[in-house]
Formats: sequence, structure tokens, C-alpha cells
Amino acid sequence: MVKIITDSICDLDPHYLAPYDVDMMPLRVRLGEKEYLDKVDIDYLDVCRAMEQGTVPKSTQVPADIMSDTFEKYAAAGQDFIYVAFSSVLSGCCSLAEMMTAELRETYPDVHMGVINSKAGAGGMGLIVLQLAHMAKAGASFENLMAHGAYLSEHVVHMIALRDLKWLVLGGRINKLLGAAAGALDVRPLVHIDKEGYLKAFGTARGQKRMVQTICDKALEKLKAFPEQLVAVCYTYEQETCQQAIAYLKEKLPQIKIVLQPVGSVLTTYLGLSGVGILFFDERPREYYFD
Repeated sequence: MVKIITDSICDLDPHYLAPYDVDMMPLRVRLGEKEYLDKVDIDYLDVCRAMEQGTVPKSTQVPADIMSDTFEKYAAAGQDFIYVAFSSVLSGCCSLAEMMTAELRETYPDVHMGVINSKAGAGGMGLIVLQLAHMAKAGASFENLMAHGAYLSEHVVHMIALRDLKWLVLGGRINKLLGAAAGALDVRPLVHIDKEGYLKAFGTARGQKRMVQTICDKALEKLKAFPEQLVAVCYTYEQETCQQAIAYLKEKLPQIKIVLQPVGSVLTTYLGLSGVGILFFDERPREYYFD
């Protein structure tokens, strides 16, 4: 059986991932002068409370020693593995992993080691990991898993609505001028992760009710092609917006199954304290696990 590894950007209810023994490597989160390992000695609520007090958190990739030790452990045991990484254009985790696996192949040439650039984050990454972990447990080959992971990465959709762009601007992910304009006009920005893995603003909505309706309608346009799937609806700190989105989606497309999921510490540092994300696949994969 191929071992599936991911990192702490991956967000999905442990209920779904627990049966598959997925190995999760932590990124680092810095609050002031203190540094923490994500989901090990800090969680998203700690980060949210610090942000409420005016702290601007910072995050960095999986520590090199943790990644090296994790990969070496499986390679030395002769265990094939695949690492599903956060979007390569938003983090250095993917490129670091590719470099490390290239070096390890020289020492362990008989072990299959793969890195998949998920072009995703949060619940979107979680949905990819869930599908691959289920296939791995069922005995799928390394080659089949790599091919399917690449396919899923091309078809995962992130629809995100935020109260403002403040934290994306502070984190350097969105242009300052765009952020200032959105704030001045009380416009709610709509953001997605594009096919290359970049965070991009793609629209706006004015007012809370209109924001929820717009982001849900955008998602429903794509979900109608594949309604019978698990959809991750993610929130950053406050849940009211998320509950409104779930009610709207269920009314329009009752057959979808929804998992409510908080966004983890690292992405919260960029997305802020109030937002909703709707994450899913835009077409039916040839192999899909739906319980």
C-alpha cells in the first residue's frame, strides 16, 4: 500500500481522514517573536485570537528537518509514498519536497516517491487527499495514484468570499490598491485559486446577503455537472456566513453532501477572520469515493 503524506494546509474533518492513517507534516506559524508548529502546538483559534488583538501572523513552509526525517523514515523502510503538497506558487513546500525526493532516490532506487502539486489549499486539498488515501487503501498502484492526483489537482475548485482583503494585502498575496479600493467601497471581494495555483480576485459583491448568494451561485454553476459529491464549506473564525451558504446550497442542490470545516492556522493568517469558501471538483473523476 502506498503511503499518503500531506501537510498542515490540508483541512478536512478528521472523521474522514482517520481511517487512512495519512501522515501530516506541520508548517510553521509565527506570532510576534514566538514560532509554533501548525496543528501540533497551535491551532487556528489561537491564531484568530492573536489577530483580534492586532497581531499580524506569519507562516513558513514545513521545516526541512521534519520533511527530511519523514521521507527518510518511509524510504528506509522500503515504503512507497506520495506527498500531496500545498500549491507550489503559494509555498516552497512542493519544491523542497521535489529536491529531497530526488536526492533520496539515489540512496533508495527501488522505492517509489512522488510529489503532487495540489494547486489547492484548505478543504480543497483535503478533498484531494481523501480520494487518494481511499484509493491507496484499496490497493491502487503508485502510477495510478500519481496520475489521478494530477487530474484532481486540475479540477479542484475554490470559491472564496471575504469580508475584506486586509489580511491578503498584509500577507503580500493581493495588490494594496485593490485592497484599499474594496475597503473604501464596502465591497466584499470574491477570490479563487486559479489553474496555476495562484490566489486571484475574480469578482465582488456588495453587502453580506449579496456576497453569500453570489458565491453560492458561482459554485452552483459548476456543481450541477457533478452534484453527488462531498463539498467542503470552510470558514475563517465566524460561522454565520458559512451557515447561510450551506442553507442556500442545500436549498438549490439538496443531493450534495457538505462537510463544515474551519480553515487552518496558516491560511487564516492570509484570509482573515471572516470569510467562506466552497470547495469541490468541477467534473466527475473516473474514480470517486462518495460515502
